[in-house]
Amino acid sequence: MAHWLVRIIVLMMIFNPAPLGAEAEGSDLLVRLRSSRVEESSVVPGSEIAQVELLFARGLDQPMSAGTLRAWEEHGFVTESIRLQGDPCHLLFEKADARLGRGMFLLCPTRSQGSILLIPHGFHDRFTAEIGALLAEEGRFRAVAWNTTPRQPTEDDESERVNQDAEIEIENYFTGLARAVSVLGLPGPMIQLHGFAPYLRSTEAGRRARAILSSGSNDPHQSTLDVASCLEHELGDRLLVYPTEVSELGGTQSQIAAVLRAWGRRDFLHLELSFALRKKLLEDSDTRRSLIDCVEGESR
Repeated sequence: MAHWLVRIIVLMMIFNPAPLGAEAEGSDLLVRLRSSRVEESSVVPGSEIAQVELLFARGLDQPMSAGTLRAWEEHGFVTESIRLQGDPCHLLFEKADARLGRGMFLLCPTRSQGSILLIPHGFHDRFTAEIGALLAEEGRFRAVAWNTTPRQPTEDDESERVNQDAEIEIENYFTGLARAVSVLGLPGPMIQLHGFAPYLRSTEAGRRARAILSSGSNDPHQSTLDVASCLEHELGDRLLVYPTEVSELGGTQSQIAAVLRAWGRRDFLHLELSFALRKKLLEDSDTRRSLIDCVEGESR
């Protein structure tokens, strides 16, 4: 097919989204995400976070009722039915006239596994948004969440944030999702995917790392150690655990980790990937399969 025709088709998909309840293919995830992005976000009031926390819990527990669909619509979201790996899921993204940068969310309530995947910096952690879409299509995550606005304006591989642990955020839809998962008691883990540039690290261990795994605390959970061992077996060495093997990028100030700790959960996984490993994940389905199996427990 000619390149110009492909571009026309993509533009038509972006500017003519399917109506509420329409069936979408997994390949539409990135189209939806890109068309949902805004450069500036608005502060969401706490009362709204409390309401969507309940809506997330409903959408993760069972297929959405007509009342839940209406409630999401009242908050300015389109709810689109999507089938992935044979499972019915719901894709939530903001309406064109209500884009406040609150995120895009995939909920798959019938899946028995409770793994949740968060992509909080898809704007600037290169390829993480695309990898998240591929993992969502190929894995069996209970939920996947993408940011739709830059949270930190300097967060990319070339102008890396001064303090990569500085992930303290006000209450937002991501923390609402984390609380909904905890209220339901879904088994987890909750994986937060990031990118980092080894050559910008300040320690020898950071510079040689291909990935840095953390529990979001100075005490690595057993689940983090298990995933690290699995990934090292599947993907090779230099997958380091914070703080025992590397002293950088531990995500210790992550608000999501704080929410989970408040609920007594010890299944948060802060996963920093080098550019080389992200590129491999983007291009190689076997590498993605290894990551999926390790974080979902299939290889452990």
